[in-house]
Formats: sequence, structure tokens, C-alpha cells
Amino acid sequence: MRSEEYLQKYHGVTKFLRILAQISFWLVVVLGAASLALGVATLFMSSDSFTFNFLDNIRLSMDGVLQFDLSLANITATTKKEIITTILFALSSFAIIYGLIISQLTSFLKTVENGMPFASANVKRLNMIGILFIVGSFIINTVYGLVANKIIHALGISTLSVNLQSDANMLFMGIIIIILAGIFRYGSYLQDEYDATI
Repeated sequence: MRSEEYLQKYHGVTKFLRILAQISFWLVVVLGAASLALGVATLFMSSDSFTFNFLDNIRLSMDGVLQFDLSLANITATTKKEIITTILFALSSFAIIYGLIISQLTSFLKTVENGMPFASANVKRLNMIGILFIVGSFIINTVYGLVANKIIHALGISTLSVNLQSDANMLFMGIIIIILAGIFRYGSYLQDEYDATI
């Protein structure tokens, strides 16, 4: 089967994935912008604004490994403000990392959809995605650690501590994607050679 026929066969799947990635990108942008705006707003709000009771019980999950049923009823309004502000800024930092990854993925899928999977721009995009995964493996776990540390200190739990390390899954994915970019670089070279001989 010729490569054009193969690409045409999967054109619909690629288009669906690109649209899904674009929708995800805009959802992440909205979430990131909203959490950043709310985080900045909480910095300027007085602690008295955090005496509400509707958030007295919060369930937080740290990457699906740890779940906290957090009772904020017994802590001060200032501590509530600090926890909420930290969570909002954490959400915005996650949105930045994932937004950049999804943006690169959307551009990659667009060129694949247009029948140019081995375009030299895709090599750069894959490298960027790999680098973002590697950088994200450190940033995301650091932010998780900061949020967990803030909660632990707010609740006065002296028997827990936070251990900061990279996310091995994201680190491994980043390395694999960079290796894949090298394969695409070779594919781009072969595509250029093939196009030059026609």
C-alpha cells in the first residue's frame, strides 16, 4: 500500500484527534486563565473573605495516589486563603505545561492530517513535546509537593513530610518522544530524498 493511500485511510482518525486536541487545548487555556485570575484575586482579598463554610470539606487527590478529605472548618481564614491560593496557582501551572504540550500536539496532528507526517517542523514539535514532558516531570511534582506541604502545615500534621522527586512516567515519556523525534528526523530526510528524485 502506498503511503498516500495509508495516510488517506487514517485521515479521519487524525482529524478527530486534532479536533479533540484543539478542544482540550482551549479547555486547558480557560481553566488556566480562570485559575490564574482567581489566584491573583485571592492575593488581594482580605482573609475575612475566607470565612465561608461551603468549602469546609474538600477532597483532593494527588495524582490519584493519595486522597485527602480535607476539613477546613477548624482552620483560620488566613490559612484557608493560603491553601486556596496555592491550589489555584498550582492549577494554572499545570495548565501552562499541558497547554504547551497540547498546542504542539495539535500542530503535529494538523501536518499529519495534511499528508505531511515527516515535515521537518514535526521533528521540532516532537522534540519540544519531549522536552516539555521532561521539564513537566519536575515542575508538576514540585507543585504537587508545594500544595501537599501547605496542606500538611495548615492541618498541623507533624508526622507527614513531602518528598520531592520527578514523575518517572513523564520523564520516561519525554525520553521516548525525543527518540521518536530522531526517527521522524530520519523519515524527514528520506522523504526529502524521495521528493528530490521525483
